[in-house]
This record gives sequence, structure tokens and C-alpha cells, in this order.
Amino acid sequence: TLIYYRITEQSKKYVLFSLSYLIINSSLIIYFVTNMNTGAIGKLNANVIANLIFLPIAFLAIRNKINYKVDIKMLKDSLKYSLPIIPNLLSGLLLTMSDRIFIEKIIDLHSMGIYSLGSQLAGALAFIGSAFYGAFNPMFFRIVNLEKEKIHYLKIIQDNYHLIIISLHFLAFFFAKEIFLLFIDSKFIESYKIFQLIIIANLYNSIFDVLGLSFSQVKKMKTLMYIVIFGALLNIVLNYFLVPIMGIYGACYATIISFIFI
Repeated sequence: TLIYYRITEQSKKYVLFSLSYLIINSSLIIYFVTNMNTGAIGKLNANVIANLIFLPIAFLAIRNKINYKVDIKMLKDSLKYSLPIIPNLLSGLLLTMSDRIFIEKIIDLHSMGIYSLGSQLAGALAFIGSAFYGAFNPMFFRIVNLEKEKIHYLKIIQDNYHLIIISLHFLAFFFAKEIFLLFIDSKFIESYKIFQLIIIANLYNSIFDVLGLSFSQVKKMKTLMYIVIFGALLNIVLNYFLVPIMGIYGACYATIISFIFI
């Protein structure tokens, strides 16, 4: 559904759907982790429930747009372009999940809950970058391919986006403790420190996503794949050495360093 909204440049529906999912998912995570004391399992339960809620909504939104006819030529062209993306996506998933694996294996579940809560709420801020990326993606390709006379607007949009996203992340960083004191149970207040560190990594990731469109435009997906694989491997190595020494903060620093190198 989100992909359909992106390629048809329905930015309002894209933002509304994404924001609704984010609010419900984050609320469920806070409830399970802080009120039910279920730790990492609570985060998984929240994700499952949120997905079950939005699955029928997503299907109803695009049911009239689904075409079950197979176009062999389009299928071949799509596979040729998208196959290198598969290791890219898997590496990206590993990059974002390996920290939790090391924390759960090496440290107690309570620390895992604190880390998950901080990183999940940091993801709420990352939603702004994701929403911009979703709206900017089809616009970028339309202008580059069909409206080259407007290409100078892309740099203006990117510069303004970088200024806004950096400012928001700095404000969130400096007022993180006050925000958490308002909404989070005191026994999980330490998660604000995780939030502060993760949003630094998310900031680099938001900038990388937008810059990565240039690789897609020139169809250098293999180059992009190698970059993300390198980041995933670096993240695993850093987590292996830093988590036993620094705990959940080691996982944060591993994530930050990995995204900086990407």
C-alpha cells in the first residue's frame, strides 16, 4: 500500500497511513514493555498486533488496483533491476537487528526492553525522514527522467530537508529526558539515553536514503548493495566487541559508527 501511494505521489495518504501505523505500533510497544513488563517479547507482540490491524486496511485501500495478469517482459526487467536489492534489504535488516540479537544473547531481557523502547521511539522521529523519502522518491525520478528543466529544484529540496531534519534531531536530542519524563514509567527512564544515541544513527541513515536515490537512478544497485553489506558486516563486528564491554550503549555506538561509514 505504501509503495502504491509513493509511486502515484499520493503523499497525504502515504503520510497518514505511515503515521497511523507508527502511533499504534509505538503505543502498543510502550504498553507491553512498560506496563506489562514483557521486554523484547512485548515489542514483538506489539509489531504482530499492529500488522494484523493494518493488513485488512491496506488490502481494502488497494483492492481495486490489484492486477493478477503476469507481464513476462516486465517481470524479467523487474528481476534484472531488483535482484541485487535482495541482499541489500537483507543486509539492511541485519544492520538494524543484529544489535538486538547481541543484547538478548549477552545481556538480560530488562536491558533489552530499555534498548527496544529507546530505539522504537527514536524510530518515531525517523518517520519524518521516511515520510519525506517516500514523497520525494517518485518526484526525484519524474524530474530526472521527464522534467530535466526542473532538476535544480531537487538540490533546493534536498538542502531544505537536510536543514530541517538536522534541526529536529538536535532539538529531540537536547530535550529527550524531559520528553521521556512526561510519557515513560520512571523505571524505564534510562531509555532516553538510548533514544539520544539512536537518533544520531537515524540522522545519518535519513541522509543516506535520500542520497542513495542517485545510485538507483543510474542503476548502480550492486554498488549500493556492497555499501550496505559492508555496513552490516561492520555492525556485527562492532556489536561483537562493544556489547560485552559497554552493554546496550555498545550497541548504540556500533550502530552510529556503521551508519557513519555507510
